[in-house]
Amino acid sequence: MPYDLFCDTLTYSLIDYVSNFRRVLQRWYSQLL
Repeated sequence: MPYDLFCDTLTYSLIDYVSNFRRVLQRWYSQLL
């Protein structure tokens, strides 16, 4: 597995994780209010 591809995959999965986390956090926050 090339190093660049590994870095790209890691970056994209991290972005995906952060966006999912923010969406869940927003949903939880809106339910709280």
